Amino acid sequence: TDKNKANEINNRIENIAENLLNDILKNDKSIEYIKDNDIAVPIVGISNHFGFKNFDGDFSNLSNNLSQYRNDSGMIAINSDFKKIYGSDKILILNKNETLEHSRFTIAHELGHYLFDFNETKQYTYTDFYRTEETYKDDKEKRASRFAASLLMPKKLFVEQYKKLKDLTYYEKVDKLSEKFVVSTTAINLRIEELKELGLLW
Repeated sequence: TDKNKANEINNRIENIAENLLNDILKNDKSIEYIKDNDIAVPIVGISNHFGFKNFDGDFSNLSNNLSQYRNDSGMIAINSDFKKIYGSDKILILNKNETLEHSRFTIAHELGHYLFDFNETKQYTYTDFYRTEETYKDDKEKRASRFAASLLMPKKLFVEQYKKLKDLTYYEKVDKLSEKFVVSTTAINLRIEELKELGLLW
């Protein structure tokens, strides 16, 4: 059925994200966790591991011909010409008006595009803009967002943390999980639904 096929694809994305995360954290000892938080995935360190430099940008001040990008949460860009300017050919620009929680998801989402959609043997440049409301507009956006959720909230760890909060109300659980994983409450709600669909939460 379509539902079984979707679950199969989502499980594959989950496994790719989790294996990648475990491999990077095991082999790259330069990556540091957030102070006093060994649960929140160190997503900036992971983006640096792939050679990305992260910058904050003010998207609200874009010129009229770029006004379509004013509501973007961030962008990824790859171009060898960047090396002279930024010190890397890979950059992530984050909307400085977004919350830390949302910016962390943006980084993970754009890494998903980099890993799944950029072919360095065939492409010289690559650019992608991320706008939250377009997360589910097409399959590539869905895949990048599922990858981001799987990377920032690994299923096994998430389920463990969720079950530890069994005595709290649902809303209290969401708030606590948001603090632990440093993602928005919206992302937590969606993650709970995703893991329910996979039969890992009920």
